Amino acid sequence: MWYRKKASVPLASAPPVADPGAIRVGSAAPAPYPPFLFWPVVRSGFYRAIILALLFPLLWGMVVFGVAAMAIFAALLIGMCLSYWLLKSWTHRGKLMEFTHTLACTLMVGALAAPTMSVPFMLGVGLLIPVLICLIGLPGRESVHVALLLPLFFLVLWPQPPRWPLLARDRLLFGNIHHALPMRRFAWPLSNQIQGSDAVRLLRPSDAIGALYKRIAARPGAPKTTPAIRQAFSFALPTPQNLMLGAVPGWIGTGSILAIVLAGLFLSWRHVLLPTAWATFLLSVLVGLLFGPLSPYQLHHHFWQSLGGIWFLRPEQAVSLLAYELLSSDFLFAAVFVLALPGTMPMEPLPRRIFLLTAGLGAALVHRLMLPVPPATFAILAMQPLAPAFDAVFHRRSWLVTALRTT
Repeated sequence: MWYRKKASVPLASAPPVADPGAIRVGSAAPAPYPPFLFWPVVRSGFYRAIILALLFPLLWGMVVFGVAAMAIFAALLIGMCLSYWLLKSWTHRGKLMEFTHTLACTLMVGALAAPTMSVPFMLGVGLLIPVLICLIGLPGRESVHVALLLPLFFLVLWPQPPRWPLLARDRLLFGNIHHALPMRRFAWPLSNQIQGSDAVRLLRPSDAIGALYKRIAARPGAPKTTPAIRQAFSFALPTPQNLMLGAVPGWIGTGSILAIVLAGLFLSWRHVLLPTAWATFLLSVLVGLLFGPLSPYQLHHHFWQSLGGIWFLRPEQAVSLLAYELLSSDFLFAAVFVLALPGTMPMEPLPRRIFLLTAGLGAALVHRLMLPVPPATFAILAMQPLAPAFDAVFHRRSWLVTALRTT
């Protein structure tokens, strides 16, 4: 969690602003631009904690997706290291780059990569990330993570097969994930059940839920709704155990909920992640999903009538679908790792809460529109350059905040 320096310790003990390895100190002075951390900390140590926490879901994703995930991840890191070394050696701006910051951004992009992407493509993305950071994300400008957002666009817009692979249980580290057999029923099969293939191809849970919403959005209260939901849970959606362990098709780093939770606890213990931040963000996401439309068609053609469409379902149906949406997308991943990046949140408490609530509602809307991007990561990163504006508008001395408090 973010940590304020105790009053008994003078702020003069903080590293000086001129030190390239130090981060500026918080809200006792006027808010710096861009908004940054509350406590003095060395940048390399801060990003090292994020990198260490990222290793939990990344390693489990590589175990689940096998050598294909390892190959594209190795290509991404090789491209990043080569580009970083060239910029550091031959350019003046490159000498100001921080390796741990560049590596943290690279791992974030790799965690949101599909295991079916090509190695040359990932090598190119790795070469691009340090270039973007050198241009717009040097120390003091880490809040502008467009350097992370642009490669994310390239990743998600890369043509993906309609069904994503899942390795067989006894071939985890040795199978070729591109050699796969389509299957209807979601299960984690043994090799003798898939006719010698190394993987099975299945819909991602988020895609299965989107297809389900298309069927029930027109008439949520119709008799067809219950059979459609029962069929989705029987043939398309994974069991809750597989969902928690990460045995689902999806992005490499978002599969295992248990690994992400462990990483979040570690970041909170290291005073890097504010627990109330991810709780506020996830609460806002949940509200957006509750009162959002069930399909893009309903949103486009029946805006007001479509809001709160999930309330037409029975309570147990609504709870189950909301749980699958939260656990099978990148909502938890973004609430842990993307919110841990410095500059994600404005410094002042009130602007930070408004920022998180707005980002959560935006993430829920992106999810409902079924855009080909990780919704929560996209919403937070797209709003990051606006973080200083939240501080300026909702500062404690702002006329708007004063008026709200007096009423």
